[in-house]
Amino acid sequence: MASTIMVIGLCPCLNDDVIGHPFSDGYGKWMRKAIRAAGYERGQVYLTHAVKCYPSEAGKDGHNVGRQPTDEEILLCQPFLFEQIKTIKPKMIITLGENAFNVFRKLGIQEKRKIASYRGDRYKFGIGDFETHVVPTLHPQLVVHASSKLRKVEFVKDFKRTHEFLFSGKDWIPS
Repeated sequence: MASTIMVIGLCPCLNDDVIGHPFSDGYGKWMRKAIRAAGYERGQVYLTHAVKCYPSEAGKDGHNVGRQPTDEEILLCQPFLFEQIKTIKPKMIITLGENAFNVFRKLGIQEKRKIASYRGDRYKFGIGDFETHVVPTLHPQLVVHASSKLRKVEFVKDFKRTHEFLFSGKDWIPS
């Protein structure tokens, strides 16, 4: 199986976990429309998460409440993510938000800056003999809730930039 790009979020929401599909909420639906607007077709995009199950803890009322995954949970899921990457062999990986990009920073991309300063740049990443590039962008939830339409334009622009680079041979122009 070879998708052109692999889009990686940090972890699934409860709905994703229940139905078994990543990005099944309203933010995911908005993101898929934005990816199509950038020129990608459904079969060219593989959606996944770095952490494979919904991280939660008991809330005050006894119901499960979502939380950020721990470093240990991220490390436990890392072999599964690596296996997905080696199987899919994406030409480009796009991470959604700072937390998803942090997974790759722990794997060799060392600089520490805010996600906005990484957004749209391209970083080499390899597993064994497979190499690709990681491109961080904003998380769809942040984009949808932003008061400025500029965030939505930037999000689509990041996907358009990868599409143009992969399909029309244009040089990579960082944001």
